[in-house]
Amino acid sequence: MQRGIAIGLILGTLLGFFFFFDSRLTDKAVSAKDVKLAHLEDQLKRLAAQQLPAFRLPDAVTFCGKSVDLTNPFIYRRVKRETNSIIFREGTLGQLIDMGKDCFPVVERILAREGLPVDLKYLVPVESNFNFWATSYAGARGPWQFMKSAAHQYGLQFVDNVDERLNLEKATEAACKYLKNSYRVFGDWLLTVTAYNKGDFGLTKVLETQGLRPGPDEANGGKGAGDEAGELERAMLDQGDSDFWHLVLLVKGKTPKGIDYYSNEQERYAPRVLAMKIIFESLGKFDFHKLDSRDVPPPTQTVRVVVQRDMRMLEIARELSYSLWDLKYINPEYIGPYPEIRRGQAIHLPTGLVKDFQEHLNIALPPPVQVAAGSTPEPVAPSPPAGNPDRFLSLKKNETIWDIAKRNGLSMKDLLALNSLDYTACRTIKPGFRVRVK
Repeated sequence: MQRGIAIGLILGTLLGFFFFFDSRLTDKAVSAKDVKLAHLEDQLKRLAAQQLPAFRLPDAVTFCGKSVDLTNPFIYRRVKRETNSIIFREGTLGQLIDMGKDCFPVVERILAREGLPVDLKYLVPVESNFNFWATSYAGARGPWQFMKSAAHQYGLQFVDNVDERLNLEKATEAACKYLKNSYRVFGDWLLTVTAYNKGDFGLTKVLETQGLRPGPDEANGGKGAGDEAGELERAMLDQGDSDFWHLVLLVKGKTPKGIDYYSNEQERYAPRVLAMKIIFESLGKFDFHKLDSRDVPPPTQTVRVVVQRDMRMLEIARELSYSLWDLKYINPEYIGPYPEIRRGQAIHLPTGLVKDFQEHLNIALPPPVQVAAGSTPEPVAPSPPAGNPDRFLSLKKNETIWDIAKRNGLSMKDLLALNSLDYTACRTIKPGFRVRVK
């Protein structure tokens, strides 16, 4: 009996100790868990506070001292396409950031020494992704992608084991000479950047065809900006609105199966340079892998109009003082840089331009004059306006239309447009024909 009582007391004591210590251990475990949870919660709050916002384009970007309006829906779409291409191309952005740390200081120093805008440094990653050994299918090489002919022209040397196009400092010095010369022609940095990709001659020809304003050489009677000390710097400060955004640059090509297509790589070049600047200036400010869904401009309101006569899209853009690029963007079904819209076909126009189009352009032409087979109709001279006969000159014997254009400071293109003539009609003009000169 006593032995049973003793065993019971011992067991009771042990159970009491067990529950006592168990409760204390449980309290300690709960307390430790609460501390850990509180610590994690604090870390999450800190991370949330440090979290970068989603990437979005700014309302404007300044390039070479001029502001580019990114609230314009057409310009926005062109630049945003390029930022997306750079950010989401596998491995590209990280490589650009790493190489930019080494290369940009070298390029910036040379640009500053040459008196050129520092923003031109963004041509290097666009040209070559900072790959000094990059070689294009056409044979351009190095960080600035010089062709051999241009490299020789701007002082880069070639010997058996040396190609100075691959030297960042020397190639940058040569690029500065090229860009200065090109700016003297165009007087606009976006056009100058485009010419670096397309070539001065090719871009000049396109500008003339599309009726955009002349560069400083033509506007100043052949005297280029920068011919005198300080002239280039003054020209930089006096840039007008860029004609680049109205420019259509399509290059015709063929697929391996022989199908025609048009490449827009040349008109993407300048927007890509702007996109590169925006990205580098946004490092550490945005999370590039999160896109802001609100970052979308309002759509362009358009009206579908049926044309009453054959007309070229370039004619419509000129007469309405509207961007040819924008007009092609809202009418993608018309192929080529200068498509023709035939009578009975439809075109989309911005709502605000429909009235002018209907009143001044969309007018059916009178039926053509019947001409005997084998003969050529003589052009009809425009009637001189009342009270202002000096605007017309009579073509003299042994004188040509070209002579009149040259004497009055007009290009052949402008003179023909003033007189509603083409080059074929010029051949049938006879002495006495009244030529409108202004």
